[in-house]
Amino acid sequence: MITDASVEVGPALFISLLIITLSFIPIFTLEGQEGRLFGPLAFTKTYAMAGAALLAIVVIPILMGYWIRGKIPPESSNPLNRFLIRVYHPLLLKVLHWPKTTLLVAALSVLTVLWPLNKVGGEFLPQINEGDLLYMPSANAAGDFRSRGGEHAAKKRQADYERTGSGAGIWQNRESGNRHRFSSTGDGRNDYPA
Repeated sequence: MITDASVEVGPALFISLLIITLSFIPIFTLEGQEGRLFGPLAFTKTYAMAGAALLAIVVIPILMGYWIRGKIPPESSNPLNRFLIRVYHPLLLKVLHWPKTTLLVAALSVLTVLWPLNKVGGEFLPQINEGDLLYMPSANAAGDFRSRGGEHAAKKRQADYERTGSGAGIWQNRESGNRHRFSSTGDGRNDYPA
């Protein structure tokens, strides 16, 4: 029985996992920033799916032989299965009874995507201004930045930013609670007012 089930389900499971794996091939064609961003995801997903496909046809049937023992109850003994079969069976019969209508509804569903697809822009990932700088002064082990030296360094850095015209900064005197903001861009522009 386990052998018959494995022979029946194994190839379909393997092919479905293979299709999911192949669907990630277009991501490997991305170049530049998009390729660096999504390439690791595509490799990870591909390796995971390839491993799952291999397990589905090699390891799972062997484990089924060891773990599934004794009398296997029929599907109808489970109330959830009975409910799902009762709902699914009439729908399946209707779809099989009217195949042309089913194909027409499926084709219309696909065609409804065309109008929104025309409204989507051509740029996959917007350009990022990598000249932005975020400076976060590190605190000591106790998480305290109240030392005079740290405060003095923050004020000096603030003065340097203002002198060079590369924007303003943010630092906070934790004793008085006064907050000062700045935003700095590496190319000397101040695009982001604080």
